[in-house]
Amino acid sequence: MGWVSVGVGVALVGGGVAMHFVAEGKRSDVTDAQTDSVGEFQVLRQLTQADAEKKISAANTFDIVGFSAVGLGGVALVTGVLLLVLDDEGTAEPRVSATWWGDGGAVVWTGRF
Repeated sequence: MGWVSVGVGVALVGGGVAMHFVAEGKRSDVTDAQTDSVGEFQVLRQLTQADAEKKISAANTFDIVGFSAVGLGGVALVTGVLLLVLDDEGTAEPRVSATWWGDGGAVVWTGRF
């Protein structure tokens, strides 16, 4: 179970970092759209205010989700390492169960370590 947690943590951290780079790309699309150098002339690119606001809003969303993924991935990594280090004798008993009621439900992942 520790390796699953480590794998999930690595995937979340990697995905979160990738989302941050996507957000930076969207922000640079807006700043780069202001002017382009063509030879000795400055040419104004066409980017409407609404398009710029959409790109900045999307970049902010990518950043929030990306940083959240990095945080959750870090927690999963630490949990996985603890599970691997403290389970010397193979005595950990991981359990995964799902519960559904009404319009909602939950998946519970428990373990003894």
